[in-house]
Amino acid sequence: MKPGPTTAVHRAVPLLLVLVAGGCSSKVTDVFLPNHGPEVRLTLAPVSTQGKNFYAYRMNWIGSDPDGRVDHYLISVDPPRADTVDSPPRNDCPDDSLVGHWCTTPRSEKVVFFRATLPDTTVAEPGFPDTAIDYHVFAVAAVDNRGAVSTPVWRAFNAYNLCPKVEITSPDVPKSENLAFPSLAPSVRFRWSGRDEDGQFTQKPVKYKFRLFGQKDDDFPGNNDVPGYIISNPSVLRRKYGPTFSSWDSSSADTTEHRYAGLNPKQYYLFAVTGFDEAGAYDPIFSHKSNLLYFQVTFAGLTGPQIGMFNEFFFYLYSSGGYSTDPYRFFRVEIPADQPVTFNWFGLTLPGVDVRRYRWVMDLADLSNETPRDDQEKDWRHWSIYSRNTISATVGPFDPDLPVTDKRGGREHFFYIEAEDNNNLKSLGIIDFSVVRPTFDKPLLFVDDTRLSPDELGQNGQILPPRQIWPNRAELDTFFFAKGGVPYKPPYPSGSLSPRGIFQGYDFETTGTRGILNGIMPLSRLGQYRKVVWYTDNVGATYLDPPSHPFTPSTSLRWMSSPGFPNTLATYLKQGGEVWLFGGGAALANLGPWNKGGTDADVFTPRDKELLPGRMMYDFARWQSEVTASGAVYAGKNIPAVTGKPESSPGRPWLNGPIQRTDVLDYGVLPDHLSLNGSDPPDPIPPLRNANNFIVQDYPAEILTKGSEAGNYILEDVDPSDEGIQMESTLDTLCVTSPPTWPLMTYYHGPTSSRFVFSGFPLWYFHRSEQIQVADFVLGQIFGLHKSDAARNPAKLRAARTR
Repeated sequence: MKPGPTTAVHRAVPLLLVLVAGGCSSKVTDVFLPNHGPEVRLTLAPVSTQGKNFYAYRMNWIGSDPDGRVDHYLISVDPPRADTVDSPPRNDCPDDSLVGHWCTTPRSEKVVFFRATLPDTTVAEPGFPDTAIDYHVFAVAAVDNRGAVSTPVWRAFNAYNLCPKVEITSPDVPKSENLAFPSLAPSVRFRWSGRDEDGQFTQKPVKYKFRLFGQKDDDFPGNNDVPGYIISNPSVLRRKYGPTFSSWDSSSADTTEHRYAGLNPKQYYLFAVTGFDEAGAYDPIFSHKSNLLYFQVTFAGLTGPQIGMFNEFFFYLYSSGGYSTDPYRFFRVEIPADQPVTFNWFGLTLPGVDVRRYRWVMDLADLSNETPRDDQEKDWRHWSIYSRNTISATVGPFDPDLPVTDKRGGREHFFYIEAEDNNNLKSLGIIDFSVVRPTFDKPLLFVDDTRLSPDELGQNGQILPPRQIWPNRAELDTFFFAKGGVPYKPPYPSGSLSPRGIFQGYDFETTGTRGILNGIMPLSRLGQYRKVVWYTDNVGATYLDPPSHPFTPSTSLRWMSSPGFPNTLATYLKQGGEVWLFGGGAALANLGPWNKGGTDADVFTPRDKELLPGRMMYDFARWQSEVTASGAVYAGKNIPAVTGKPESSPGRPWLNGPIQRTDVLDYGVLPDHLSLNGSDPPDPIPPLRNANNFIVQDYPAEILTKGSEAGNYILEDVDPSDEGIQMESTLDTLCVTSPPTWPLMTYYHGPTSSRFVFSGFPLWYFHRSEQIQVADFVLGQIFGLHKSDAARNPAKLRAARTR
């Protein structure tokens, strides 16, 4: 559960919060939500075959319902339509009544007896053995406790074997109860797959037959809507063309696609395909849910493929295809100087249309110039050769101080991607990239990317006592950076003094992301600093409004992590800058824009294509198994228990993970346990605060889950020479939750990217003394910064109001 303004993390109700923090969750079902239908799966096995005229199958099936329970099942033998329940079911009925009717049953198993009336015939086509003409079908559907009926599943078979089953896989059309026909281009490619569950030498059909029917067809004289007639009466295909389908086109087992070109716009068509097994049996059930596709042909359109472009800094998908060099088609991004950069791309097309080929070029003044390259690898300023497999390119490094006439010089470059589909329509993608060299001439920048509330002012202009949970924006600023010992202004009690900020003593500057109109923190600003500390709160990480919104503007990290925008923090890391990221909402801000619909909004996995290369949490934090944004009560230092290694071992990877490295860092200075601010002895309650809005029982936590099972060990060769390999653990776990024990704070220090510290919690909910220990460990030991006893006035930078 995402902790929000009204969730448990903002209240002081100990019992309730402990239950939430322990990782428990409950599913609340609203009776007003639409009912999700059940699903059913069919299994079966032969019981006996007595000659060629009699056989039996034991049919087994299982049903499930995501929001209720399966109440009963509907079964039928040889129904008029196996793909739909098209008639009112009868009550539980004897075997003879199953034929041609749907009947209810509470059971999930039945032995069904069949008779083969025409067991043998000679197939007209050479090369096929004797077979049985007649076949039977068993179908089953599930009914849930609210009366919803699942899509039926079925199997067809004769006395000798199961019939194969064929399904059209592309174009991908939802196989719903209601027939929905797509609009396809005049050139369309169909793909299908087949399965023969009882095949002896292969579980694929050995041959396919397919045919495309137009609105008029000589086999159906006088019918001006042949596709509509067939889709309403699909069994006509079996009766008219079976069992050989000799007039249909044919393909081998390995050819499961066919392309048609020159189809007539505004006309309807129907594509049908069936498959034959080793015994000559074919898939006899024709259905729009499997092997029939009813479609209308539309015009090819005016644009080509929809191009998507991405790398570790950005992901951008054009809203449509098109071939234009107008600046509105430019995607602008900053890239680091002095190192190669890779651009990746793909093309999306209409259903049934394929991307035929790609090519790319950089800084070509006249895109119609077809002069071939001198060198395919090094000549970037002429078009590459066309290829369907050309989906990435690496260019650079670039020196912005060299003249633009130098291939590797210049501050601005244009990278062009051309995609062409099989209708010969082209699109152009344009990356306008600026080369930025960091100066790294300043030590440290703090970036406030939170959306905490500001001070409230009364009618007299005085500050009102804060009402929301600790801290608000001004309180956090004081908590982090105050010189200390300075009297508070009214209405704070007379004589009350501000405490020393936990980061006081370091040489740093501060800035915030509120007020950046385009939401992008400039890379030119980040590149001035050797280290950046960036913090994002859990509530602000959920805001989706544009950065200019007056009340709920998106955080910069969430905005930069969203499709279509460059992530300058990731680019800064690629440049060699080092980052400490924390706040309890940073992982959510980075991964939330990629949440897969219908999945848990607080869990991000590679399986759902949410946690992948190109995401900062994956590339730089090296959290690559599963990330969960939840709540936690306990946070303690990781103490590895590895055979042959003392608990004081300086290498601190995933708990019980491999330890190969040795480090000069003194991990022993970290607190053994992070105590919440109300723990005994509690921290002093700040002026104008009370226990209810200062003391918390848990905190928003972002945790690396499923690590040990998925092997989230980062082992890399840290030997820079080519002479040997020295594999070491480069991801250290500094802090864990308990129970269960999951990493909560990690430190990546490998050779393939910059050092990156991630704390999946806010620093402001714990005892001040322990937070100072954590701050000094990261800034002093990891980043190597000097801390002075003298208080400093932090330099504050105004937010860049970049458009």
